[in-house]
Amino acid sequence: HDDYYGEALPKLEKPFKLTANQSKAFVIRVKTVAETPSGLYKASVNLKDSAGIVVKTATVYTCVWDLTLSDETACATSFNLSPGMVSSYTKNYDSEAYKPYYDYFLDNRMCSFLLPYDITDERADEYLSNPRVTSFVIAGDADHYGGAHARDDDQIVAYWNKLQSKEEWSDKGYFYYGDEVYTSAAMEKYYRDTNAHLTNLIGTGFRQIAVISSLTYYKQFEQIDIVDFIEPYVGLWCPQSTAYTMNGDRHRGEHVNYFNDTRRYKYYGGNFDTRIAKFRERGDKIWWYICESPEFPYANFFGNYQGVIQRDVLWQQYLFNTDGILYWLANEWDSCSRTRYESGAGILMFYSQLFRQEEEGPVGSIKLENVRDGIEDFQYMKILEDEIGRDAVLEYVKEVTTEILEYTENPDVLASAREAIAYRLMDELEK
Repeated sequence: HDDYYGEALPKLEKPFKLTANQSKAFVIRVKTVAETPSGLYKASVNLKDSAGIVVKTATVYTCVWDLTLSDETACATSFNLSPGMVSSYTKNYDSEAYKPYYDYFLDNRMCSFLLPYDITDERADEYLSNPRVTSFVIAGDADHYGGAHARDDDQIVAYWNKLQSKEEWSDKGYFYYGDEVYTSAAMEKYYRDTNAHLTNLIGTGFRQIAVISSLTYYKQFEQIDIVDFIEPYVGLWCPQSTAYTMNGDRHRGEHVNYFNDTRRYKYYGGNFDTRIAKFRERGDKIWWYICESPEFPYANFFGNYQGVIQRDVLWQQYLFNTDGILYWLANEWDSCSRTRYESGAGILMFYSQLFRQEEEGPVGSIKLENVRDGIEDFQYMKILEDEIGRDAVLEYVKEVTTEILEYTENPDVLASAREAIAYRLMDELEK
């Protein structure tokens, strides 16, 4: 886990020295706008010696498809970007210190748990109306996220009333009480009792999220597990990705028992995805989440996995008809240094001063690039689904992944499938 990985992508702010028998890697980021003409673009990169003489020239290319992704992001995201961690490293406890990191996420089609401003602050309105903002936490319990989530009753009422004033705001927020709840007492506290309290405060129509890592029992003798007990109180289901390891698969890893053991399969007449189908039908949102688990052979965002595996996660998300993803932490900076990196830690972006950058602010990562590209892959699939239907899109997706433990480790396979989707999409849009 803890080793030297070329993960962070600090800006190239000045010339670098390259001596004999050494190598340096750098990444060229290319960003298009809606008006960028389609086609194949090329540029030359010159490497000069200390005297300014060109000693090597390379030609690089990028292809721009004849289609434009809308700012309305198909994949809902909720990635925990800790304001406390930002403050700790920047030594700035003003909300403005957190904003550049949130904005960097948003520029890469990702949303953090918390908006940069209090929901009742007028400055929050721009974010509430931004089509890239797909989710945010309205309030939660102090037990798990401290004061960052905790809100008193008056604040909750004020937040809720404001969010109901515009249709585009009304369904983006959710309540995050409890986290990977295991005990029956916690199920009662964070779901039944919290739901009753919120109903008393603001009425109905709100969504509580259920972040579930295993189907622990409320009453085992009567075969009542957490899903059965919290069903009346939840409007956003977020199981760990291991929920899609089907009972009876030839892969018999320990994670199958977290959700789909044989006893449950027989009792409910299907796997976990069968059980949540009725929740989707009644209008609930279905997400999933990954954290520092599950480990290989499951796909995850770990920094020591092949980049294509990080991207596979979003293709699997489409395969299992899941509309959003929650990631446990994105700036666990205490688990990295300028040179060493905890590959299983929750890190998608870095603090610039770790790399002696002249400009303070967020530094991206290879992992973040892959996750963002996966989110855009997912958007390609959703746009094409509107044109040819989900079953037809799945034929392309199955080139990359066919089940939770079957996915490609070959980047060329994914690139080929994405290209096929892009060409089909352009053909359909031209029609």
